[in-house]
Amino acid sequence: MKRLLAVVLLWVSLAPYTKGQADDQKILYDFCYADPWDTGDLVCELGITNADGYTPTSLVYRPSSTNWLTGGPYDARSTQPAPSPDGSRIAFVRGAWWPQEGHPTADVDLFLFRMADASLVQLTSGPANDASPAWSPDGGKIAFASDRDGPLDLYVMNADGSGITRLTSNVGFAGAPAWAPDGARIAFDCRPAAGANTDICAINSDGSGFVRLTTHPADDSGAAFAPTDGRIAFATRRFGATFELVIGAAGDQVQRVGTGTPGVQPAWSPDGTRLAYMDPDSVSYTGRCYFDGGANNADDFCVPVNDLFVVNVDGSGKAQFASGAHARWMAPRSAGSSPYLGAPIAVPGRIEAENYDKGGRGVGYADLTAGNSGGEYRPDDVDIERVTGSATDYNVGWMVAGEWLQYTIDVGAAGTYTVDAQVASYGGGGTFHLEVNGAKSGSIQVPDTGGWQQWQTVTATMTVGAGVQQLRVVLDTNGASGGVGNLDYLRLSSGAGPVPGPVGFTVQADSFAGGAQGCWPGPFDCGGGYYDETPGNWGDAQVRPGTDVDLWYDDGGIVIGGLDGLEWVTFAVNVPQTGNYAVTFRTASPSDRPAGSGVVNVGIHGVDGSWVGNQPVPTSGDPGEWHSYVSWNAPRTIYLPAGQQTLTLWASGGWYNVRNMTFTPVR
Repeated sequence: MKRLLAVVLLWVSLAPYTKGQADDQKILYDFCYADPWDTGDLVCELGITNADGYTPTSLVYRPSSTNWLTGGPYDARSTQPAPSPDGSRIAFVRGAWWPQEGHPTADVDLFLFRMADASLVQLTSGPANDASPAWSPDGGKIAFASDRDGPLDLYVMNADGSGITRLTSNVGFAGAPAWAPDGARIAFDCRPAAGANTDICAINSDGSGFVRLTTHPADDSGAAFAPTDGRIAFATRRFGATFELVIGAAGDQVQRVGTGTPGVQPAWSPDGTRLAYMDPDSVSYTGRCYFDGGANNADDFCVPVNDLFVVNVDGSGKAQFASGAHARWMAPRSAGSSPYLGAPIAVPGRIEAENYDKGGRGVGYADLTAGNSGGEYRPDDVDIERVTGSATDYNVGWMVAGEWLQYTIDVGAAGTYTVDAQVASYGGGGTFHLEVNGAKSGSIQVPDTGGWQQWQTVTATMTVGAGVQQLRVVLDTNGASGGVGNLDYLRLSSGAGPVPGPVGFTVQADSFAGGAQGCWPGPFDCGGGYYDETPGNWGDAQVRPGTDVDLWYDDGGIVIGGLDGLEWVTFAVNVPQTGNYAVTFRTASPSDRPAGSGVVNVGIHGVDGSWVGNQPVPTSGDPGEWHSYVSWNAPRTIYLPAGQQTLTLWASGGWYNVRNMTFTPVR
């Protein structure tokens, strides 16, 4: 007999779901009962109830052979509900779970229930069993378990059922997928070896990077990521024969919920303070029993009716709210966000970062940490601080990948807009992008501005329609600073023409400064225009007689070739305007260069913030190939004062050619 996952429970006081019913602190679950209207067979439905257990309601009615859920009572088993992150849709499993009473095989598929109009969409079909749906944090994809290719494995598809992709193979996948809050990986139950205990494993959302998160000899299962940090709740048998709830960051270091809370299938509340779960030891009664192929054989089983509870993460406040299984908290639904200042922000115009929409977590913003770390302006979990030197200006800080901010804007005319973002970061920042009605800007890099209150403007363009709509700032990746950066404001201006500002400049390699051979410590110790470890110009471009720098005709010009690890070259430049500049190098380096080589640095001696720091030069050619050139950006900007300056290029690691360096102003 084939059994994919356990189905349990009973709820007998039913009322129809009412469109528009408030979902604040509500929990979705499935419940089963013996059908009193038909054959007495087991019927499973989806229900919603308050976390305090009051006003349980039926979401999907018992089907008949004539209504929109076609088929007999075997198809009435709707289980394993998974609400979308915005609470507007519910993915769930429907079909015959066991091959008995005229059904030769089990067959369950995934369906989608739309809350707005109570419509139903079938997502998967066919003889395979598809179960355990789990939404990605952005609501764009659904992970699920399936045996469509033989053994049970992890799959992912778009939210409309298209693009089904298999993520696991031969890793012992055992169900219960759960997405991390940043959408980067998916945890699941696994049995890496035949007959082994159940562990919790994880894989990147593209199918790479398989890893075991737990390796304890006791069973661990049912991982659930906290919405606000890196904690994982799961069930374990580490403390006895009964499954018990624990919380850990990863691995085998865990904290018990209270002094011991028997439970399975944990689900975090949206604010990360409570868990909903099923108690395997709390059984109301034994429900419907099945006897397949005669009495007293191995296929006989009964469906127990377990109880559902909520508990604070410290183990206090335990309370029953229903009987059933697969409890999941519903995201609070609302009429939508609303402008913080009462009216949409006019575009073209300036959008202050701290004036994100009202509506709360999941509506006006997403923030991965509890509380306002800056303690200013608003009481939400968005981290806001004062801009240094201002009594009235604020910025959003402590921003990390996976968070977002939403703003209601009123665009005067459709078109392409230039977006200037005022940002700051101490250390290399991360990336973010903008979204308006499905249109997205390109990825925007936050540079190292030299401090959390040292501001620079980065620029992007995007096409925006006219009228009132929502603009969202989505934080994508963290940088070397550990976060994305700070944001003061956005300014949207019509047109995508050249952005006014200081003019950039390019320094060609063969334009190095004159002067005699210097010494290894550098021009600031012993003078000179360069330092080369070999006498004479070994290149074929003999254009600087009397110098020892090796120049070659290559890449459509002249390059400094074969730089060694202690060499340096100076350049006399005229910086057009004081400011911060991004640095782009054009270089070539073979893939077989020695370990520890291939490092470059450039800057002005004695000017704080003017050095780009030791940067690894990318390899660009095959072994022994020195003629494949690439242009690449240093991850941090440098500060250059206007006027005549002397730049020094240090070949800190050598083994590369340099064609030029371009310095682009960062507004």
